[in-house]
Amino acid sequence: MTELLKLQDVRMYFRVRKGFFRSVDVKAVDGVSISLKRGETLALVGESGSGKTTLARVSLRLLKPTSGRVLFDGKDITETPEKELRWFRRRAQAIFQDPYSSLDPFMTVRQLVEEPLILHKIGSTSDERLELVIRALEDVKLTPAEEFLGKYPHMLSGGQRQRVGIARALILRPEYIAADEPVSMIDASSRAEILYLMRELQEKHDIAFLYITHDIATARHFSDKLAVMHLGKIVEFSEPVEVVENPLHPYTQALIDAVPEPDPANRFRERRSVMGEPLSPANPPSGCNFHPRCPYAMEKCSKQTPPLIEIKQGHYVACHLYPGE
Repeated sequence: MTELLKLQDVRMYFRVRKGFFRSVDVKAVDGVSISLKRGETLALVGESGSGKTTLARVSLRLLKPTSGRVLFDGKDITETPEKELRWFRRRAQAIFQDPYSSLDPFMTVRQLVEEPLILHKIGSTSDERLELVIRALEDVKLTPAEEFLGKYPHMLSGGQRQRVGIARALILRPEYIAADEPVSMIDASSRAEILYLMRELQEKHDIAFLYITHDIATARHFSDKLAVMHLGKIVEFSEPVEVVENPLHPYTQALIDAVPEPDPANRFRERRSVMGEPLSPANPPSGCNFHPRCPYAMEKCSKQTPPLIEIKQGHYVACHLYPGE
């Protein structure tokens, strides 16, 4: 697999006013580097406000980073004007979190899925585009496709709406898809089906996925690599099984312990927890940005920012508990 997407030391700051005479920088993403190969899935896991969605928007060049570089298929698109990114828009797509609001309620399924073809001038006739729409609906298991063409979003279930969103993203045959919480807004019975469908389509079309989620359990089964984000920084990175079964960072440990335990025999097991509420990226602490909530915090944690270092082969962590000497 060749490298398709690369983000180098990306920072995304937003200027926010605090009163009449003062403004601060909200450090939504603060020095993150990731890469994705063709046909590979990288999961980004973390609490709300950790910077996952902002990083995905930067990767799609929906946001121009404050600093750092965005490279796609070897081309630096960081400073490329929007009008020159048409080729990139065809090769990179998004699946949004909320299938209820991401689809225009006044458009039929056919119009929703066909619209990207019209915008990119694919298909010389309406019949030719219709054939592509039907094929896309069949790919996402909305069959018989003819029965769905004239329906509006309110006539579909949540799972069906999300399948329409996936078909809309796939219609251009993209090489990269940023999937932002694609199953969080649908019922539990449909989640496994949607994730299995995405994996099936990935293998069929060799798509690279950036999978954004707060659910580390689904990330374990759907991804090839897993990165844990906290306040705009990656604090742990490795293969999913390694992160889940051998978490090193206290924040990762707390995220895993927060996963509901289905076995009643384990309901009284000791759980590692973090103190207090999630901190604001508008006012991050000095040093390690997790130290105010960390049960293992030391004096230097409030003064020095730990680098992301390789503790053992392929397993990286940013924590003063692992000095790396």
